[in-house]
Amino acid sequence: VEVARGPSGLSAKLAIRLAANTKPSDFLRAVQERLDLFSDLSASVACEAASSVSSGFVVASCRGPEGEVVEVWKPTVEVAKALERARKAWVLGTSVTRGRDLFE
Repeated sequence: VEVARGPSGLSAKLAIRLAANTKPSDFLRAVQERLDLFSDLSASVACEAASSVSSGFVVASCRGPEGEVVEVWKPTVEVAKALERARKAWVLGTSVTRGRDLFE
């Protein structure tokens, strides 16, 4: 298999975070069903089953015809809760405490 490389010598990678209640295997199954509609593309895409990662995520990935990689990351329940707490803290920290502007 020949992998096309970009000018920097690296292949493209895209990571998508799934909701905590989404199963990566279901997501990959839906991707495969869509790929099956395009026989040329379907034959050149390889997807790997989800595997555990020690960082608190479950990862599944697909490699495209030119070496590009799409990864789907699903956080564990503990990580999802920590991310939600961090998001809420960030929102509270960025809230503006002044009154409305004259022109609002």
